[in-house]
Amino acid sequence: MRTAPGQPSGAPATAGSHESQPRRQALYRDGRFAEARAKYQRAKELDPDFFAPWLNLACTYAREDRFAEATEQAVALIRHAYVPGRAR
Repeated sequence: MRTAPGQPSGAPATAGSHESQPRRQALYRDGRFAEARAKYQRAKELDPDFFAPWLNLACTYAREDRFAEATEQAVALIRHAYVPGRAR
C-alpha cells in the first residue's frame, strides 16, 4: 500500500480517499450505514489499494445483519489484497 507524504504509515496516498475519513466514521458510529457505505465505496474508487474502506464497507453490511453482502465484500477485499507469492 502506498503512503501519503507526511501521513502515518497506512494512510492512503490519494488525498480524497483520506480527507473524508472522519465523516465516514461518524456516519458509521451514528448507525447511518447506507450513507457510510456510499462514502466507503467512493473512497475505494479513489484509492483501490487503501484497504480500510473495503473492510468498513463489509462492516456496514454486517451491522445490518446483511451477512451475505458482508461476506461478498470481505471476499472481494481478500481477492484484491496483495498476498506474497500469489501471481497477479
